[in-house]
Amino acid sequence: MSPDSVDALRRKVKAADYERYCISLFLPEEVRPSAWAVLAFNDELGRIPFITQEPMVAAMRLTWWRERIEALYAGEPPRKHEVLLAMDEAIRKHVLPKDDLMRLIVVRGCMIERQPIESDADFLKLAADSSAPILHLWQVMTGDVAREQAEKAATNYAAVRLLEAIPIYAAHGMVVMPENRLAEYGLSAHDLATGNQKNCIFLVVQSLLEMLSSDADFHACQTSPSMLVKCFYSLALMHVQRLQKLDGDIYSSALRSLPPFLLVRLFLSFLLRKW
Repeated sequence: MSPDSVDALRRKVKAADYERYCISLFLPEEVRPSAWAVLAFNDELGRIPFITQEPMVAAMRLTWWRERIEALYAGEPPRKHEVLLAMDEAIRKHVLPKDDLMRLIVVRGCMIERQPIESDADFLKLAADSSAPILHLWQVMTGDVAREQAEKAATNYAAVRLLEAIPIYAAHGMVVMPENRLAEYGLSAHDLATGNQKNCIFLVVQSLLEMLSSDADFHACQTSPSMLVKCFYSLALMHVQRLQKLDGDIYSSALRSLPPFLLVRLFLSFLLRKW
């Protein structure tokens, strides 16, 4: 990739996924373009369910991406698309496993099809599949082997971000809260989109936050030898604590801004890894 192409990719990722972009800055300089390629690819997939309300149209767009990635692994030249060109180089340079990329595609398909999230386990699987592959691919690039802890840290980060985005998903016809929790309080997708029965919604969010914050395996990530795991742990903890202070108010305007001291806390995670 040319320097101009790398800079365009960097700016794209910085605007679309600022928090993970910040983590990428702690990666070795030669790895960052590939890390940004994965983030850009994930952003392309993540936007599909919101571009159209027609599941068939969304499925066609997702199929296009699946076919293009399959073609790259088959050795075919990439289409003239900035993200595909960047992914082609990243795949070849780091021998990235296809399974992680397919996992990102499959979970978007589940969201497009509006597959129900029946239980807490389903909710955590959605979070894991939409975030952990990114961290795993970065680990391949850097030789980081703490895969199990990476899965946990990335899952909890994505889980709390899903909670924060519940109103946005609901407005597009997607329910990302476990159905068993909704049924307990008689809540509907319409309630999530409009904010009806807010007190009940906040109670459900608080119970899910308690589930995340009381996870001993999650907190074990704090002492991981992996810098990446520590950074994702710090991000997840920041979001959990902020939403807890808001008493589970997922409609608060405070969620529209970045967590306070984001870069400082990430930098501390980096220093703890180094020292």
